[in-house]
Amino acid sequence: MTGHVGWTRTLNEEDAMNLLDSVAPGQSLEAFKTRALADLPQAGRDRRVDLVRLVRERLLDADDGVVSPTDYLRLFVGAPPPRRAALLWGRFTFTMPLVSDVLDTLIRPALDRAERPMAPTDAAVLTQSDWDAALRALLRPGAPASVLDKTRSTLQFVLSRCGVLMIQGTRARTTAVRRSEPDALAFSWLVAHELRSGPHSEVPERAAVTTSYAARLFLPTAAHATACLEAGVRDGVIVRSYLMGSARYHAPTPEVA
Repeated sequence: MTGHVGWTRTLNEEDAMNLLDSVAPGQSLEAFKTRALADLPQAGRDRRVDLVRLVRERLLDADDGVVSPTDYLRLFVGAPPPRRAALLWGRFTFTMPLVSDVLDTLIRPALDRAERPMAPTDAAVLTQSDWDAALRALLRPGAPASVLDKTRSTLQFVLSRCGVLMIQGTRARTTAVRRSEPDALAFSWLVAHELRSGPHSEVPERAAVTTSYAARLFLPTAAHATACLEAGVRDGVIVRSYLMGSARYHAPTPEVA
């Protein structure tokens, strides 16, 4: 949980979304790369190459060098902005232990404090000092102030796009933790993605609602998370079965739209 290098370079959200909009199932990854490097508005080639690499490696599925027709692309292209943001950042951060640790050590504890009976009105607020203390404990010892500052700024932006932070101010920022109401299909897709990626092929409903990565990232109420899963089942993004009367969820196999 310690020794992270920080998060100093990330996606430009608009450019990443445009790249995902431009890719077509059946297109070769090489063709995607060539066109993306030519079309991106970034002036520096190194930055364009880095952005294309991140999209290819972390947001696209391919088989034999060809883009696969997946639920992820089906749900993303042409979708409402909240779904697109949730899909983009949910998938991008899924493989980032730093984000997981920040959620578990800083974001969720603040929400728990805020939801206690008789909690003070500012219990959900995280100051810059709160962030800095948490990040100093998580980043490698001796991380420069510039790395801490950029990491804090990036995390705050991404988590605000996921709906769990409200940001106030510019220089002297304060952030307030809150529960979000993620798009139902984005939430369900992320639960299915975790099942498809990890050692467990199924998850009980309670775990999907409370301890899955989607639940930890978006912090929805149990009622909202359950409604998300119901919508995901109807759409085919996730599959439900029952064991001794208890609901369990599985990822569709294969993930093909």
